[in-house]
Amino acid sequence: MVAAGLTGMVLVGVLSAFLMIGRTSANAANYSELETQARRALELFSREVRMAYQVPSLSSSSVTLNITDTSTSRTSLAYPVTYAFDAANSRFTRTGPPPDDPSGTPATTILMSGAQELTPGAGIFTYYRYVNHTNYSNQYTYDTTTNPVEVKQIEINFVAQRTSVTVATATNKVLSARFILRNK
Repeated sequence: MVAAGLTGMVLVGVLSAFLMIGRTSANAANYSELETQARRALELFSREVRMAYQVPSLSSSSVTLNITDTSTSRTSLAYPVTYAFDAANSRFTRTGPPPDDPSGTPATTILMSGAQELTPGAGIFTYYRYVNHTNYSNQYTYDTTTNPVEVKQIEINFVAQRTSVTVATATNKVLSARFILRNK
């Protein structure tokens, strides 16, 4: 009877440790996936913003960039790429030809799933124009803009989350620096 009681307590301890290790590893996997997707999305976005020479359209939830073809084949002079935040499906996507093949077939790629706005309804993109701070042009005292012609820098901010049934929600804030359109 004593042996059965001791065995039961040992088994409860082993089972508790097993469940804790399982939850911890599931949560670590969620954080790892979030970090990987965020890094990949920001790297691709920053590379294409720096190569862009024009912003034909923008909103707080999407931006279209015209990018110069820098591939070795140079099959076209430029190609459009659209980055968009889909609040209904919690996704950050890229629509355009493959990054390594500008002459390829345009497709939509999900860069980040589980994405949410930092401030609901505010969007994820902020646009900045170049302002000479010693002499503000046209009496502007701020440098944000909604005019595509004036855009010189783009900032992106959102929250990404992953949930599992038995694990606390993994959350990652993706806050970027301002990316400069170098060719504009």
